[in-house]
Amino acid sequence: MGGKTFSVCVLLFLAIVVSAQPPPGDKFKSCPYPVITKQRNIVAPSPRLRRSFLGQRVLEDGNFLFGGEFGRRNWTGAVEVYQRFQSGAVAHRQTLIPKDPRTLSYFGLSFDSRGQFLLVGCPFWPTFGPRSGAAYLFRRSAETRMYEQRGKL
Repeated sequence: MGGKTFSVCVLLFLAIVVSAQPPPGDKFKSCPYPVITKQRNIVAPSPRLRRSFLGQRVLEDGNFLFGGEFGRRNWTGAVEVYQRFQSGAVAHRQTLIPKDPRTLSYFGLSFDSRGQFLLVGCPFWPTFGPRSGAAYLFRRSAETRMYEQRGKL
């Protein structure tokens, strides 16, 4: 009986490990410290972000750089916002998280930006049932240049 229990525990452990991996087909999934690069500017996450998958999804819109971090905090997710200045320097501006964060929702797995608007996908948010998904709309303030959540679809 002890052998059966051990086998079941091993199978459960393997199922948990496999389910915690990034979606298949992503070319950067094996990189534990992905970076956002533009010319000579490099923005690297600190070691505390090791399993957040920062940089697996990136976007450049004007002087703003976005890095998805869907694995952050038990797969709740986040989007990191950086700003590039005329001098070539890149600075971290803010971390975007939803107003209603939820574990395993993968916020930041996809996103797109047009001008002052940023739309962030959250594919496993249970809006209308398990894994029905949601999208969050953020708008950049003209005064502060910071993004604020404006809605949820």
